[in-house]
Amino acid sequence: MRQVGGGFTFLGKPEGIEQLGGLDFDDAIFTHILPSLGLPADDDNPQLTSALVELRRECAAAKEKLSFDVAATIPVRVAGAPSSVRVTRSEFEELIGPSIGRTVDCLERVILHAGLSPADLAAVVMVGGSASIPIVSEQLAARLGRPVAPSSQPKLCVAMGAALLPAPAARPAATPTVPPAVTPRTEVPPPQPSPAQRTRPQPSPPRRAGRPGPPRSTRSRGYALAAGLLLLIGVVFAVLGPTTAVRSQLRWDVAKGRTTALPANTPAGAQLTPTILGIELPGDPIKLGADRTFQINDGYKLFLAGPVVAVVEPSGGEMLLDRSGGSWWSPFATIPGGALILGLLFALAYAESLLRELRKHRARVHVGDLIGMAGVGLVLGFVLTLATWIGGRLLTPISVVLIVVSLSAAAGLLGFAVSARRTPH
Repeated sequence: MRQVGGGFTFLGKPEGIEQLGGLDFDDAIFTHILPSLGLPADDDNPQLTSALVELRRECAAAKEKLSFDVAATIPVRVAGAPSSVRVTRSEFEELIGPSIGRTVDCLERVILHAGLSPADLAAVVMVGGSASIPIVSEQLAARLGRPVAPSSQPKLCVAMGAALLPAPAARPAATPTVPPAVTPRTEVPPPQPSPAQRTRPQPSPPRRAGRPGPPRSTRSRGYALAAGLLLLIGVVFAVLGPTTAVRSQLRWDVAKGRTTALPANTPAGAQLTPTILGIELPGDPIKLGADRTFQINDGYKLFLAGPVVAVVEPSGGEMLLDRSGGSWWSPFATIPGGALILGLLFALAYAESLLRELRKHRARVHVGDLIGMAGVGLVLGFVLTLATWIGGRLLTPISVVLIVVSLSAAAGLLGFAVSARRTPH
């Protein structure tokens, strides 16, 4: 429709798909989970009928939940059936994908019949309860190439539009025939508003005055700056934070697997036991060779990606056992190096999924989002600690704690920054 003067005119031919809407999506979920319940085919059982009606209501609630979460659990209150069924968003989108595709096809035909093209549209505003389903906006944006946004009140748009229409004019009341002897009592009707006054929107009641909050863009920048500052603090502790107090150093050659020679006064039966965070590495202690060096076995090599504290017996002294030689990538062929790579990939992938949901669908951070982002920061803190250790710095426990706490807080604030950028509809 196009607004012309004080009214609207149709462009082209209106079109729609009958018997397609939110109830069909509810039924799609219901039909999808029903075979997995193994319910008896007993139509005369009133308890089973009541349970199925309740199950349909739970399917409708699950449909709404899947608009904001990646999965929904549907409770089942039927004897002999599982207590609940889990449905994921991907399963739901696979069920309704063909129907959404038909809807977009219909919209393209309406645009064509109106003598327009998608490029002529400034944006597509969605109305109706199903407007919050992510796949709807995704398919519209992909097919039309135009911005897509839900209405501020998608479930009430039709009712609000109907409320703005002028009421039909009332028919004049017929004048009753009154005997001449009786003087009729004249009733003064209340003044009727003109059509222009009826169509004029009424002013909204005054809102309670309150202190306006800062603009969303300002809050987003504030959160982002705080997150960047905490990230910088974590990096500073990784680079300049205190390291272990052990100063006696013993290097081992990665290619030969042997350490440098110990002093001549070292007892002949001396043994070396590497430790990480005070925990002895699995394996037997290494015995001192005739050349006063230790041969690092392959089991220890899998753990020695950076410097560790080694205990020399029987003297009980501690030495800093550090790597020397080898290629730049050799530390990543160890167990800690593999953990660093996997932790980094996991943290980036999980953070991307959380931030994408916040950026597209939410204007407020939920508790689950905050916990998830803090977990991402926790993993990144350990990744930074491992990278520092592989780089040759054996940090003290207090440095590790400060790094992990700083990055966890930074990741949580990053979630607030991304959410604050999105204007709520």
